[in-house]
Amino acid sequence: MLRLVLAIAILSASLFSAPVQSQHPAELHIEAVGGEAKLAALKSMQRSGTADIESAEGRFSGKFQEVYDLKNDRGSVSLATTSFSQVTGWVGERGWKSHSVEGPDDVGSDELGLAKITATPSFVASLVQQYGLGVFQVGEESEFKGVMCDVLTIGGSPLSIYLNKKTHLLEAVALPPILEFTFSDYKAVDGVQLPHASVMSIAVAGLKMSYEYDAVTLFDTELDESLFDRPAAEAEAGTTKISYSEAQAAAGKIAYAEHCASCHAPDLSGSHISPGLIGARFDQNWRGKTADVLSFHIRRMPPEAEAVQLTEETHTNLLAYVLQANAFEAGAALASDLMTLGSVEIPQLEGATFDPDVPVELSRRQTITLSKLEPVTDEMRSNPPAEDWLSWGGSARGLNYSSLDKVNTENVAELVPAWRTALRGGPSMSIPLVHQGIMFMQTFPDTTLALDAQTGDVLWRYQRPGIMGSSQKMGIALSGDKVLVPTSDLHVVALEAKTGKVVWDHAIKIEVPKGGRGGQQLRSAPLIAGGQVIQGVTASFASRGGFLVAIDLETGEESWRFDTIAKPGEEGGNTWNGVEYDKRSGGSVWHQGTYDPELNLVYYGVAPTYDTGPLLKSIEKEGITSEALYTNCTIALNPETGELVWYYQHMQNDQWDLDWVFERQIASVMIDGKKRKAVMNVGKVAILEAVDAATGEYLFSVDPGTQNVIASIDPETGAKTFDLSKMPDPKKETVVCPSAAGGRSWPPTAYSPATSMVYVPITEWCMTLGPKGARLLTSGVGISEAVHPDAVDGKLAKLQAIDVANQKLAWKHEQVAPISTGLLATAGGVIFSGDLEPSLKALDAETGAVLWRQQLDDVPSSSIITYSVGRTQYVAILVGISNIHVQALNGAYAALTSDRDVEPVSLPKGGASIWVFSL
Repeated sequence: MLRLVLAIAILSASLFSAPVQSQHPAELHIEAVGGEAKLAALKSMQRSGTADIESAEGRFSGKFQEVYDLKNDRGSVSLATTSFSQVTGWVGERGWKSHSVEGPDDVGSDELGLAKITATPSFVASLVQQYGLGVFQVGEESEFKGVMCDVLTIGGSPLSIYLNKKTHLLEAVALPPILEFTFSDYKAVDGVQLPHASVMSIAVAGLKMSYEYDAVTLFDTELDESLFDRPAAEAEAGTTKISYSEAQAAAGKIAYAEHCASCHAPDLSGSHISPGLIGARFDQNWRGKTADVLSFHIRRMPPEAEAVQLTEETHTNLLAYVLQANAFEAGAALASDLMTLGSVEIPQLEGATFDPDVPVELSRRQTITLSKLEPVTDEMRSNPPAEDWLSWGGSARGLNYSSLDKVNTENVAELVPAWRTALRGGPSMSIPLVHQGIMFMQTFPDTTLALDAQTGDVLWRYQRPGIMGSSQKMGIALSGDKVLVPTSDLHVVALEAKTGKVVWDHAIKIEVPKGGRGGQQLRSAPLIAGGQVIQGVTASFASRGGFLVAIDLETGEESWRFDTIAKPGEEGGNTWNGVEYDKRSGGSVWHQGTYDPELNLVYYGVAPTYDTGPLLKSIEKEGITSEALYTNCTIALNPETGELVWYYQHMQNDQWDLDWVFERQIASVMIDGKKRKAVMNVGKVAILEAVDAATGEYLFSVDPGTQNVIASIDPETGAKTFDLSKMPDPKKETVVCPSAAGGRSWPPTAYSPATSMVYVPITEWCMTLGPKGARLLTSGVGISEAVHPDAVDGKLAKLQAIDVANQKLAWKHEQVAPISTGLLATAGGVIFSGDLEPSLKALDAETGAVLWRQQLDDVPSSSIITYSVGRTQYVAILVGISNIHVQALNGAYAALTSDRDVEPVSLPKGGASIWVFSL
């Protein structure tokens, strides 16, 4: 019996943040029974209330908009999106085009036919790319009447995806039929924006139906059960068995002895910083990937003599020798070009599953390093040793600056790969920390690792039980002998730094008012201050909004919490245009906090609300305003008590989702000839603002000119005057810059005390507000993409340097590919930046000149860090780990390269890993 279940929950749309469901879900059950596999019965269609909402939230943590459960007697797959009408990304894959719709984080993985799909971060296209489940191809535009087409293969059966960006029409048609969706415009049903009649048609293995909100039409069509019973051999058609010739391996052995053995050891086992190419390390890094990925890395490895340039034939022979050393059989000769090698897979060992998180057997040196690991003190976090990277942002001040200078402008071009360790793929933004030669990091789904910072060997791991998805967390914290870890199920856990064992586990209590909404998440890294572990909580649509919670570092008990939505009767409580407290939402704390021990203050940014409709027009009642405190504020709190000491609102009544939520960097700067301790931050509009760290007094703003919303800024107070023509109006179109994804967003900025410059990664993109597009805000306005006037030259990104001492723009470096990582400034005069080419670049901090560029095997994300062990300075970057922001950047980049006939760099997709470089 073949059974198909389609469950659809239509929720409040959120284009770039996790949405929460509305009060009007709909559920449709269809069952096909009988040997002839005909449609037998329509079981039920029902609109349900809070009961179904609660059950859905229990399964998906309230982070989805539309959920599709497809089941048959072989298994099931759950697919989820925030909205099919929103298009957050196109992903470039070897010159082809592929489509990705951003989805939630907490959906499990099941089996559909022969294809195992983990529908965690986004819809099918990105899943297949990320987990290696299929192949992307693109059809000619003329063949599909001007509509871009992508072909996706699942279990040997192709699935075509069509996208018309102008009308936001997304169709997926199976050939032969696997799954078919058709979508069109929206209309209001019971006050909720829902697709109208004939909005959706679905076909699964020949079963077709049309879904409407007021009617259901079913077409009695035979099911093609062969799709679900495809033989394994047929499913694996197209995969070439890897082989090499004896002559290639023999030549490779000679080349290895001459060029590689001095670093990687004569037996390929590796030595010091050079990774092993044999045994368990080979299995964990390269099995299950295509041969082009391994070949790409072999070509990156420098030969013993720097002047030697190895030929393509020699690189291929080295690959053959590595395969021979790992007991692969000889046969047909290996191809030399990466494209052909991309069709050859390095198979897993039969019956073996390699987990990149499995710890290796500790060496004597590693055992001693762990045993001698010293506690991280408050003094260390405030003034970290140059060799360590102890906090998110490098220190409690969050500058993303290192005083290491062994890598500098004179020698940065000599950086070469030191080691690479494979990680689990999945949504994340985690930044590694390093203390005394041990690297600590969080990976997907909720796994914390300790690695040897010299080799990448895994020393221990902690896997959070029962977690299948991820809230795309940004990092962890170190204090004393503990590693502090936020989890996707709203806990903060303290682990022993030497062993990974749990010391305490604190569950953050969430109270949802009667009739209210939930949907909280943890995303930011914990901040250690005043003996407390301070954790921000996101709450995009949750009733009463977000908050900060402090947990006693020693006991694991809650000490205090600060609500970021002002309450009636308290300071700022009358700034919500008369909206009842239980109906206020937003104020998420999803980015990083910083700490000044001298002033004993912690600083955080607070996000706006998506429920902008009730704030759009003033109720004109005395004593009532619509600033919506404490959204878009810098707040300064006493870390021991949670008392609000001061606040400064950078942008009131944000009607565009242009957050000022990001990191608050603490630095001493010269203002009018006097040194002032300032808290600086850059919001989505890319404007740098500074306020006094002790009082919150406004100091200055510097606008790079990326935005068109703010018409002027008062030089004394920083108060903003908006361009009224940019106010949202559902009845007319207006172009607003930047996009709601942000001129700057997740990737953090950097500040160098050596140059007195802030370095900002900027994406030049805009949005059209009006009657069409995705509904992110409750003002009723639709949001769709628009081209930024500064991007007409084909360059979508710039790295902007801002002279803080003189409060003016300095140099800028423009490039086609968006910057996908945070920036790193060093005392060596170098700025490091990663982008979608994909590459890692080093620029001169004084001039912006590009000094070095390294191709990577997958898209870099998160932030770049540097550290040293012994005499060696390292630079580390994560690749192949996606998140909401990187997905959006992928889409904009692919659209730009498509529209302007610019070919993106074609490189192997090496998957999730950490790359580390050294001189």
